[in-house]
Amino acid sequence: MKYFLFILLIIFIGCACISAQSVVKKFYYSSGKLKSEISFSDSLRDGPAKFYYENGNLKEERNYVNGRVEGTVK
Repeated sequence: MKYFLFILLIIFIGCACISAQSVVKKFYYSSGKLKSEISFSDSLRDGPAKFYYENGNLKEERNYVNGRVEGTVK
């Protein structure tokens, strides 16, 4: 019985780790031009983010780790 519960616990932990989703969300100006591309993981900003002027030129680049800015902002 103990082994069975232990195996279930391991499977549950493994599935919880796999369920983390990473997505890149794109946001747009009202004109339809791309405003930003931000990486999210489990609804937190996590990974690179790029922000653009309405004319399409790159405005800023940041890197997020667990919802906080890490490193340099260009």
